[in-house]
Amino acid sequence: MKFEGDPMPRKIGKYTCFWYNSETKEPRIAIGPDWVFSIVEILVINGICGYFLYTMDRKEHEILF
Repeated sequence: MKFEGDPMPRKIGKYTCFWYNSETKEPRIAIGPDWVFSIVEILVINGICGYFLYTMDRKEHEILF
């Protein structure tokens, strides 16, 4: 992928690029416009699951652990 002005632009369309391949100058990590929502969603889901597993009786549900 070749870019005319900047070989490694910070934004490509609606995507934000965080890391580039040093040899080919292609984006390795590009996050879309809803990345804040994705991080919040991961935190909420992991928080609920973590709380559920933390409060479970480990002796009663040995198969899960």
